[in-house]
Amino acid sequence: MRWETIAIVWAGIFLSTYLHECAHGLTCKHYGGEVPDGGVLLLFFMPCFYCNVSDAWLIPEKYRRMAITLAGAYCDLCVWALCVFVWRLTMPDTFINYLALMMLSVCGTRCLLNLNPFLKLDGYYLLIDWLEMPNLRSRSEEYWKAHLRWWMWGGSRPTREERGWILIGYGIFKWIVAILFLEFLVEHLFEFLKGQALVLGWALAGLLLSYGSKRVFRGLFSSEFVAMLKTRPKRTLVWCLVLIGVPVLLWIIPMRRAANGQFAIRPQTRVEIHNPVEGFIREIRVNEGDSVTAGQALVELKSPDLESAIVRKQAEIRESQARLTRLQMGPRPEMVIEHREQVRRAEVWVSHATSELKRAKIELQQELLRLDLEIQQKQTELDYANDSLQRSYRLYTQGALSGVQYRSEQKQLTLLKAQLQQARLLKQTREMKSVHEAEAELTKREQDLAAAKAELALLEAGSRKEDVDAETARLARLKEELSFLEGEQTKLVITAPRDGVVATPHLQERIGQLAPKGGLLMVLEDVSQVRVEITVPEEDLAGLECHQKVRLKARSLPFDTVEATVEKIAPTAAKKPEEHHSNVTVYCFMENPDGQLRSGM
Repeated sequence: MRWETIAIVWAGIFLSTYLHECAHGLTCKHYGGEVPDGGVLLLFFMPCFYCNVSDAWLIPEKYRRMAITLAGAYCDLCVWALCVFVWRLTMPDTFINYLALMMLSVCGTRCLLNLNPFLKLDGYYLLIDWLEMPNLRSRSEEYWKAHLRWWMWGGSRPTREERGWILIGYGIFKWIVAILFLEFLVEHLFEFLKGQALVLGWALAGLLLSYGSKRVFRGLFSSEFVAMLKTRPKRTLVWCLVLIGVPVLLWIIPMRRAANGQFAIRPQTRVEIHNPVEGFIREIRVNEGDSVTAGQALVELKSPDLESAIVRKQAEIRESQARLTRLQMGPRPEMVIEHREQVRRAEVWVSHATSELKRAKIELQQELLRLDLEIQQKQTELDYANDSLQRSYRLYTQGALSGVQYRSEQKQLTLLKAQLQQARLLKQTREMKSVHEAEAELTKREQDLAAAKAELALLEAGSRKEDVDAETARLARLKEELSFLEGEQTKLVITAPRDGVVATPHLQERIGQLAPKGGLLMVLEDVSQVRVEITVPEEDLAGLECHQKVRLKARSLPFDTVEATVEKIAPTAAKKPEEHHSNVTVYCFMENPDGQLRSGM
């Protein structure tokens, strides 16, 4: 508990007590009484408000005295009602809401305690004024216990009093309430402390039980009990037989033992419907709570990628079928004729190339012969020019020939040497070039002829069996892929696998959303038969067996009790962090034809 809560509770107690005492005083003044004083006093070192309304006893009218007594509790009730409205109308987790909750708790507790006729508070004094029986508490206790001693121990019969039945009735109820309150305190004190300090819990519970028992049974075991033991042997024998017989009967007579626990309803059959293919949700044909039958359409999907893949696969199949047909039928006759014509033309071109090569060789021989003659001519001219230059040199040295003419002959000799060298180079070039171009052209045309003949041979031989088998296998693979895609397309309309009730909320909000493959779309439940999971504390598990009947009471059906049959008991126990004991889950089965029990209850 937080310190803020403690401070608010104490402030609420002081405020409600102040208003409570003011209500007593104002009511007394209203009916003509005097309120000589009021204020705060210390009771066991605790501050307490008080208001002196002793003049109320001097008011002759009974209803006025009762009104003065009831005024404080009525004020508490009004404050409690106001706090309930504030708590209900304000937002949760706000300070005003929390303050109103604390005040209504304080005022509600004060009302219950104040109006309790068995405590010496306003309720007790209100009952005294109404019955006009002062000292009702002490008189009823003494009168009731005197009758009890007379009946149990055989003592003297008490003197009859006027309206004695009221005293006996009040005494009995007060005694029962005291015993129940003592049992409540002891049980909850032990429950509170047993998880923290078991020995301390037992000790405090024992002290409280001892002190409370003395107060509750005070005056019951007085001198009459001792007198019964000494002078009344028959009654003593009867009580001895009772004390011995009750434990014997409890040992002999089988006692019905019940195990209690919280339960949860689970459907016997729960089917999760997942998305088989990826796609967009086009239509949802059911809503939460609708009953569906097996095979009923639930959701329709749209998958553009799947539709595109099917169209592409169909086109590939048509292409493969056309290719396989072409392989099986072989080449067209027109193509064979055309290739034969190509072979004939290639042979003609090879023949022309052969003739051209022969002609080129003849031309080469003739050209080489011409070049040899030209070289011989140039060599002869060069020899003659060289001899002439030597004669001209002698004449030039003798002065018989001019220098211009001598230099002209030198120039002519140099020119002839160059022409001779050029003729030789031209012959070498022609010899190197030879008939390579014609031979290359012949080789090319022979290769073209061989290629044309090979193509013609392939066409005339037809398609290979391996090619036909490969294309047949490819076509089968494409058809299998198309069949798979078409099967996936049929899954775009999702149907119910069995009868049931739709248990998924807000389905229509998912229209248009992308549903991934394997994603959860909805849940179907069959609640005509349900399983009940009961959480039972481990200490209550003894005697619990399969096939036993279990009675259930749901919060939604407070006036109905249903029965289930224990199906199995969990082999292990589980312990929650906030609890100090372990629990065992008991699984039960029951029919639920009317559907009153729903999943999750």
